[in-house]
Amino acid sequence: MKVIVIGGGPAGSAVSIVLRKEGLDVTRISKPFEDQFKVGESLPAAALRLIRKLGFKNIAELLNGNYYLECLTTLSSWNSDDWSYKDSIMNPEGNGWQIDRIAFENALTNECMKLGTVIINGTLNNIAEDISSVAQNRYMIKFHNAKTEKIENIYGDWIIDATGRNFSSAKYLDIGRRRFDRQIAIVCWVRSPDNAVENSIRIKSTCGGWWYSTCLPHGKRVIVFHGLGKKIVTLMKDPLKFVQACNESRLLDSKINPEDLLSKPFVTSANVSKAEKCAKDYWLAVGDAALSFDPLSSQGIFFALYTGIKAAEVIIESCKLPSQKDELTRRYSDIVNKIFEENQIARSYYYNSETRFDSSEYWSAMQSASGYENHSTRSEFTKQFSN
Repeated sequence: MKVIVIGGGPAGSAVSIVLRKEGLDVTRISKPFEDQFKVGESLPAAALRLIRKLGFKNIAELLNGNYYLECLTTLSSWNSDDWSYKDSIMNPEGNGWQIDRIAFENALTNECMKLGTVIINGTLNNIAEDISSVAQNRYMIKFHNAKTEKIENIYGDWIIDATGRNFSSAKYLDIGRRRFDRQIAIVCWVRSPDNAVENSIRIKSTCGGWWYSTCLPHGKRVIVFHGLGKKIVTLMKDPLKFVQACNESRLLDSKINPEDLLSKPFVTSANVSKAEKCAKDYWLAVGDAALSFDPLSSQGIFFALYTGIKAAEVIIESCKLPSQKDELTRRYSDIVNKIFEENQIARSYYYNSETRFDSSEYWSAMQSASGYENHSTRSEFTKQFSN
């Protein structure tokens, strides 16, 4: 049984680690991340259970202590100019962590290689189904090998799409994707003012959108503004306007200065989107490829690890009980659909709880998009993604 994992990241690594521990043949086709920074740094306390399933006793066993900070508090200024505090002491699972995302992914990739995963630096070029006459496998994957600079073929029984929001295998397997809102985000990394280390997350709503910030290892801080196109483009074109807008929002206790910027602000997707199918004919989508969350949930890494582990378990059980394969993949789809529905309900609650900006284009758009009111009925909506 050979499994081809397309894409890296936490989801692709989680699949590979679990499968290799069971002795399955795993090849991962992915491109190394070469930029200095990467979006996504919140690891909730509940993720410890998943890290342990991957074979690590705690986060310190996976990641060097220089690459994470404990997250003890969430500070929120939402529907109010005042700050509210949510302390991790109220969470029975304890505190979460703010991680160096690149170091985290590298640590997982190193574990994949240690366990014997074949990792190819490449990108997907095509997928052909039903090639049993050519080889004793269900799929032929064409990919561009970055080392040889050639298009090459590899054969596999299962495919895992771990390509994130790009959802690279979709066009080859005729699987659609739906986006539920127009939210985008502008992201920038800065030196922490006065080298302050704050073990907390800050979230603040404003008329045109909402701000997020947290300290990261090595004296860095990430600052993100979530909004719609016009506002985001304005801030992207002029970093000074980004700095000014951040300071005017009073997101931080101290002002940031243009010389504090460690990167130019860049724009990234921040909408909710979902694959029409996350399981099909020995193919599974994991992480953002299956379902990308609103950043307000801070569940991206957790969901990536969770679905990676679940997808691996589907494959393992299908190997043991081939007749149960369809039922196992259906259950996997049901889990993803249920998580999506519950997340939409929570998302609707939080966006609609901000009532100060009735005339705002952003809040009007997000409040209507975050519930089920844009769909004819909830039952039809659920049925649409149940196959």
